[in-house]
Amino acid sequence: MAALFDLDGVLWDTSRVHECAFAEVCHNEGLTPLSYDALAGRPTHDAWRLILLGNRRVADRELVERLTRAKQE
Repeated sequence: MAALFDLDGVLWDTSRVHECAFAEVCHNEGLTPLSYDALAGRPTHDAWRLILLGNRRVADRELVERLTRAKQE
């Protein structure tokens, strides 16, 4: 028996998928996305805080949680 783990980008480069997901949620929320280079490697919650800050929006916990769920979907 064997197990295969991809630690988010180790075996497959998933950065484009994450970049598109951030962009889609930003578009749906009326937010201007940041360059993915500024977000790559950060936890999703932290990335949303940066995006919200860059859009001069308050990064309250509930909004960050909602945006994170939307990106995961």
